[in-house]
Amino acid sequence: MTNRKAALSPELAASARLLSAEQTAELLGITVRSLDANISRGFLPADLCIRVGGSKRFRLARLIAWLDEAGGKPKQTGSEGSDNA
Repeated sequence: MTNRKAALSPELAASARLLSAEQTAELLGITVRSLDANISRGFLPADLCIRVGGSKRFRLARLIAWLDEAGGKPKQTGSEGSDNA
């Protein structure tokens, strides 16, 4: 009996990639605290975040699709978005 692994296409591998909260926040240019607030307030789509064990993970492909749909970043919460520079 042979034990062969199925090869994933690069597209499938990218679509299955999960990011940590830190990676997701960095990609969006916000803090993890703002990321959590945006999730709690419903500013990010519910299917973006999943739980793996006790950790939140974010679907990279869904995040990219949401950014394309939304045309940018999530709403800023707290003082982070108050900079008019």
